[in-house]
Amino acid sequence: MENEKIRLSFKNGKTAIVDVMIGADGAFSKTLLLLSDVAPQYTGITMVELRLENVKQKIIFI
Repeated sequence: MENEKIRLSFKNGKTAIVDVMIGADGAFSKTLLLLSDVAPQYTGITMVELRLENVKQKIIFI
């Protein structure tokens, strides 16, 4: 695949010839389907991140 170009075709009819295509559109990536038939599988593990800043300053006591 060395020195190969990638042709991208968009819904609006435009095309682009590129050296590299980066698909950073998440686990259910549309671009991943173009490169591989591997599908994401739910493993039962979920991550939730929460960040609270200046909590003491924002607490309202009634």
